[in-house]
Amino acid sequence: MEYPFDWRGEPCTGVHWDKVETNDDTWMVQDRETGTTIEIQEGKYGNESWLCTDVLKDRVVCVYPGRIVSQSDFDKKMKSEDLSPGQKSNCLRYVAQHMLAYYDTGRPHYLDPTDAKGNVDEAFLNCPALYINESDKSQKPNVFALWNDDSHRMELRARHALKAPCLLLVSYGGTYVRDYATVSEDAIESRTYLQRNGKRMFV
Repeated sequence: MEYPFDWRGEPCTGVHWDKVETNDDTWMVQDRETGTTIEIQEGKYGNESWLCTDVLKDRVVCVYPGRIVSQSDFDKKMKSEDLSPGQKSNCLRYVAQHMLAYYDTGRPHYLDPTDAKGNVDEAFLNCPALYINESDKSQKPNVFALWNDDSHRMELRARHALKAPCLLLVSYGGTYVRDYATVSEDAIESRTYLQRNGKRMFV
């Protein structure tokens, strides 16, 4: 089937997780480069990621997968009659929208891990970043998002030293539309970091 939008985009680097163990309810994946191991299991709000390896503060826990697509191409995908409302909802659930606002000289770009049919691309199914949920009102996030412009990838890094086992939690940011209570934006720094030429800034 031909689609009226280019869903493929530019692959995001740094996605290299192998499934090392599985059973009916959970599966465990390991990063080929760092050896970090994360277990993905069913939780209260769907799948969730549990860290099984200690990680030092500010170290990369995992990389958010997807293809870098322009705002116009993503808008075409959302307006396509070939996708059902459920498939479009799935796209919006997984796409990292606000994180790439400054990629490519300030023009909005999205990081989209879904395929042309709105499902998570098979190449990314083992990436634990897809299953990191937002903290609720009683918890604070323990990872933060950093767009590394030097390596062209969205990194989820440890806010502080993480001791396994540890449920990974992130803030979706101040622009995310929620229908549930979460930790106060005043209690955390929820903006995305940008790293360019080795220097870090907020976006």
